[in-house]
Amino acid sequence: MERSVLTIASSNDLILLNPYRRHSKEARRTRYSEIKLQLNGMTPAEIVAKEKSLNRLYFDCGCAEATALGLAALAGLGAWLFFRPGGIAEFSTFDAATLVVGFFTASGLGKWIGRLRARSALAREVNALRTHLTAGTTPDRAPHAKCGHS
Repeated sequence: MERSVLTIASSNDLILLNPYRRHSKEARRTRYSEIKLQLNGMTPAEIVAKEKSLNRLYFDCGCAEATALGLAALAGLGAWLFFRPGGIAEFSTFDAATLVVGFFTASGLGKWIGRLRARSALAREVNALRTHLTAGTTPDRAPHAKCGHS
C-alpha cells in the first residue's frame, strides 16, 4: 500500500475528497498522507488555512468523541454503582461487565458521532471551496427554467 499526497488543482479535483470515495478499490490501494491545494484565485494564507482545515477533517477518525463519551459513560455508571442502595460493597462481576459493556458501547457511539460530524463538516468545507472556485464561471450542469411567477 503506497502513501501519497493528494493534490487538488481545480474544482473538478474536489470530488477526490468525497468521504464515500475512500472506500473505493482505487482509494484502498492508495492511502493519502496529506492534502495539498494548488489553486488559483486564493492567497497563500487562504490556501494554508484551507489545507489545515481539509487535512484535519479528512483524516479525523472520531477518537476524541469516542474517548469523551466513553469516559462520561464510565463515570456515570461508576457513580450509579457507588451511590445505589448497597453501594460499592455489593459490587459483582455483573457490575464489572456492565461497566465494560457500557464503556465500549458509549465509545463506539462516540466514534460514530465523531466520524459523522467530520464527514458533514468536510462536505460543507468542500462545497464552500467549490463555490469559491467556481464563482464567476458557468456551472457544469444544464441551466434550469426559472419560475414563471416572478
